[in-house]
Amino acid sequence: MQIVNVIKFDINGNARRAEMSKVNSFGGETSNNMKRIDFNAKKYGQDSYLISIDGIEQGEYGIYVTNPNEKDEKNDLIIATFGVD
Repeated sequence: MQIVNVIKFDINGNARRAEMSKVNSFGGETSNNMKRIDFNAKKYGQDSYLISIDGIEQGEYGIYVTNPNEKDEKNDLIIATFGVD
């Protein structure tokens, strides 16, 4: 099982950010505030999906795929990025 996420980045100067989680100095943890974007997907060929996003705003975005069955501290998160002008 894989989960696809599309997120919008916050832009601050040259930095692109999406907060996945935050821990404060007193040990409290908050959930992420990522701006997840709704999308439609349909099978495309044998191993791919075509993703479409209605009414997407200008900005910078990322797409990443996770597999909750393979979570551990060694997994790297790879985010493919794109912009909309």
